[in-house]
Parts: sequence; structure tokens; C-alpha cells
Amino acid sequence: MADKMSFKVVFTKEGNNWTVVASDVHPAHSWGPNLNSAAAHIKEAIALVLDLPEGSEGLIELDADYRIDGMESDEVSVFRRAKNARQNLRDAQEQADETLKEAIDYGREHGLSARDLATMTGVSHQRIAQISADSRV
Repeated sequence: MADKMSFKVVFTKEGNNWTVVASDVHPAHSWGPNLNSAAAHIKEAIALVLDLPEGSEGLIELDADYRIDGMESDEVSVFRRAKNARQNLRDAQEQADETLKEAIDYGREHGLSARDLATMTGVSHQRIAQISADSRV
């Protein structure tokens, strides 16, 4: 699989539409009636300007900033902070899941019961059994 490509873009709310500019990929700009549409269009524009192979839009990630009339930049930054916090939560959950699986494996190797593992790791014994079953598949 080819590598992902990230581009800085700025979405601006203008009336009922969003305009979007990828300033590092001049003259890539586009618009859409909503953010999803505008994002899809700017990916197409970036691929066109950079003469990327057909279908490359799926490899393009957008590092987005937003401009909204009537909102100060620090107010708009709450959206980026919320997105980053959600990503941090997903990353932490993934790490917790991996660590739990590792603990279950070690516990099972040393003859610990599902109930003891549950007490030691802070999850239910049903979850221990579920993870143990999944790891044997």
C-alpha cells in the first residue's frame, strides 16, 4: 500500500457553503455545501494539481483548520482540541486493550483463573473469557 500524504488545508464557512484551500498545493482550492463534500473536492483538486494516479484521493489526509465568521480563532480551536482529545482517547484505549491481552496471556501461562485475572486487571471475568477465546482463534 502506498504511503498516506498529509496536506494543510483551511476551510472557511461562507454563507451556506464551505470553501477550502490547500495553500501548499497552489492552486488547489474547492468548495462544498458541507465539510465532507468540500473535503472530498479538495482531495480531488490536490490529486489533479499534483498529477497523482487515479484513486490517490484515498491516500490524502487533511490537516484542517477552520475559519468561521463571528468566531475568534481561539474559539474555533476548540474543534481541533476536541478532535485531538478523541484521537488520544482511541490511542489510549488501543494501548489499554493490548496491555490487557498481554496480562491475560501472562496470567493464563501461570495458571490464574478468569476471576482472578478480572480482579487483578479491573475488568469482568466475562471480558477475560471473551478475550481469551478471541486470542485462541
